[in-house]
Amino acid sequence: MIIRQAQPEDAGGIAAVHVDSWRETYRGVVPDSYLDRMSKAEREQRWKEKTSSVIVAEIKGKIVGFVHHGPEHSGSWKGFDGEIYALYIREQHHRQGVGSKLFKAALHELGLLGFNAAVCCVLTENYQARRFYEKTGGKLLGEDTFLIDGVQMHEQIFGWHSLLQRH
Repeated sequence: MIIRQAQPEDAGGIAAVHVDSWRETYRGVVPDSYLDRMSKAEREQRWKEKTSSVIVAEIKGKIVGFVHHGPEHSGSWKGFDGEIYALYIREQHHRQGVGSKLFKAALHELGLLGFNAAVCCVLTENYQARRFYEKTGGKLLGEDTFLIDGVQMHEQIFGWHSLLQRH
């Protein structure tokens, strides 16, 4: 397994992991109308512009997971200046250390960029991800809600301090 900085040519692989992960993980949680509208081609275009803040996991030349990170965007979490926006792994690669390696790499990179603490939001019904973040030392900071296709979603926000000391 190779953990590396994403390149623009990785956008298609990142988009495929992103869309497939949402459909596998959130079917029955997120409205089907939203999941069915997700387009790999559209996501690929978005990801081409964001690869500088994405780290990928590659196995045998294929992208099997990615993490997207950067500044905390909401301003709601005092003392937390960084954020993990997305961490997705292909289902067949769960529980193989891919997520842990990507997560550690992202926290380390955030630390190198001068961020001191980071947050990550996860849907409340994504129990596997919540357990993962708890095992990595994430502390539950709070909860929030938002709408997807008119349906209220609930999320939990986890936080980590001392980013450079965590790698």
